[in-house]
Amino acid sequence: MTAGRGRLLVGVLLFLALGAYPFLEAWVTDDDDDQHLLDRPRNRPVRTAVGIDLFAVPVLAFVVAKRCALGLRRRDRDKVLHGRESGVVRRHGHGEYVEVHEPLSQARLYALTAHKQYRPLEAVPAREGESAARGSIRRLRSRLSRAFYGPNTQIPKPTEDEYRQIAGSGS
Repeated sequence: MTAGRGRLLVGVLLFLALGAYPFLEAWVTDDDDDQHLLDRPRNRPVRTAVGIDLFAVPVLAFVVAKRCALGLRRRDRDKVLHGRESGVVRRHGHGEYVEVHEPLSQARLYALTAHKQYRPLEAVPAREGESAARGSIRRLRSRLSRAFYGPNTQIPKPTEDEYRQIAGSGS
């Protein structure tokens, strides 16, 4: 199943669950009364929890997934720069202990660095003769681009100079 189909399936299931919930709740509670009055949230704790979860869980999942992905990218960057752990620990003459790292194969280096490094779109000033709505859309696109790919949203790939400097130092 492709990622696009998976997301579509999740969206469809979410809307089906939202549509089916009132019927499920009426069936579980055997409540056939008219439902034209608002209930206080504290009087319907399950309904309140489900309603909050529909907003809180996706935000929490976003934060957790983003932190995990950035952590994995940091680990990949460190592996590219320092190599893999060999399990060998050496002691220097002045008493310092260091773990010896082995360089990665070219195939592994490629796998860790072959991804595209996105950059945020530049904020473009308003164009002459451009409608206000179109200008607003361009500004929104620029802000979203900075939110997706701006500072603190990505771990930069190691540069060739960084790699050469670390690889040349021998540790």
